[in-house]
Amino acid sequence: LRSIPQVLLLAAAQYIFRREPQRARDRVRESLDYCERLGLPLESEWARFVQGWAAAKLGSTAEGIAQMRSSFEKLETLHGRVGVKTYFGLLLADVLMDVGELDNAQSLLENGLAFAVSSGDRQWEAEEHRLLGEVWKSKGADSAADSCFRTALAVARGQGALALELRAAVSLVRLHGDEASGAALAELLGRFTEG
Repeated sequence: LRSIPQVLLLAAAQYIFRREPQRARDRVRESLDYCERLGLPLESEWARFVQGWAAAKLGSTAEGIAQMRSSFEKLETLHGRVGVKTYFGLLLADVLMDVGELDNAQSLLENGLAFAVSSGDRQWEAEEHRLLGEVWKSKGADSAADSCFRTALAVARGQGALALELRAAVSLVRLHGDEASGAALAELLGRFTEG
């Protein structure tokens, strides 16, 4: 019973990764319909969280953040920690960064990284480091940002996560804008063979 709403949620996750909030919202709306009909509380909150992300990215920022925070808390009570503290935490942090809540974003990312280490839920570790670097960059701490971006690169490379490695490399180039960073990015782009 859970497979259809979960597949729709995974489709929404692909649109989130591609920064397509409208398409993510469409997929998650379908998922939520299934979840509510089937009485799936955990998956329903996952879907509501993604709805909040889409709303925030589409301009209903306060409403979207409120929905994300509410779902995040409910998922904690449902013991849905794997993926929540890491992936959902980084999505909430990203939206909070959009509105200048840098300290709250930093706290979410640091908590997510600590949970990743203790739980083994490390698939988004590189992106958490990258976003933490973006927080430091926004705070004017370029040395800390550089360290986070380099950690993100190393983690992504170690995991074979080429797309996350690319994101980290782009952040590093944006931080420094130098020829060496650009050359490293060009080398990385050469490793892409599809799409």
